[in-house]
Amino acid sequence: MKSLERQLQEAQEEIRRLRSRDGKNTLVLKLTESGLPAVAQARLRKRFEESGNPADLDKAITEERDYISKVRKASARGQVTEMQEANAQKLALVEGYRGLGLSESEARVAAGVEDAITNVTEAEQALFDAAKGMGMSEAEAKAFARGPRSESW
Repeated sequence: MKSLERQLQEAQEEIRRLRSRDGKNTLVLKLTESGLPAVAQARLRKRFEESGNPADLDKAITEERDYISKVRKASARGQVTEMQEANAQKLALVEGYRGLGLSESEARVAAGVEDAITNVTEAEQALFDAAKGMGMSEAEAKAFARGPRSESW
């Protein structure tokens, strides 16, 4: 027969195990219902799996939502700023070509061509860098970045 102390110890361990399981179920349920992105849920799950106070979890979910909202707003502002800068650069190009004596429409076409060439050059550089990152030689990366060229040029 088991001693009373041993029975008490086993009962306490069982209670701890059950509380732990219920705590994990609560954690999973709250995170699933939080509406947070999977990455944020995983981060909070890792943080609260060992020891998590439900009140602290609720607070952490709220903080995570606020953080994500602020990041999204900052990202949107950054995109608007980039577009404004790009438009200002295009206008400066048009004015530069107008200063060379081109008409308004000719200046816009010339600025558009220059902008397109810059975009192609930047895209080729990004492809070259990616190819080098994949382990291609310098010559292979250049060929990869340039792609097939038409003979009609």
